[in-house]
Amino acid sequence: MPLSGTRETESYKLWSLIRYANILEMEGKRDEALVLLQRVVAEGKKDPLIFERTTIEARKYLIENFISHKDIWYGAY
Repeated sequence: MPLSGTRETESYKLWSLIRYANILEMEGKRDEALVLLQRVVAEGKKDPLIFERTTIEARKYLIENFISHKDIWYGAY
C-alpha cells in the first residue's frame, strides 16, 4: 500500500512555491513570481479540498504585490 501524506504535508510543495515567489518579488522579479503563483493555482485546481488555502494565498499575490513585513514595519510601504 503506498504511503500518502496528510492534508498539511501534501500542501508543503505549493507553500514552498508561494514563499519562493515572494522572495523573487522582493528581489524585483515580479514576472518570474507570477509564473510560480500561476503554477500554484493550476496545481491547486487538481484537488481543491486539499489545496484550497494555498490557492487562495496564491491568487491574493497574483492580484496584489507581496509586501515584506520589514517594509511595513519600517514605513517603506
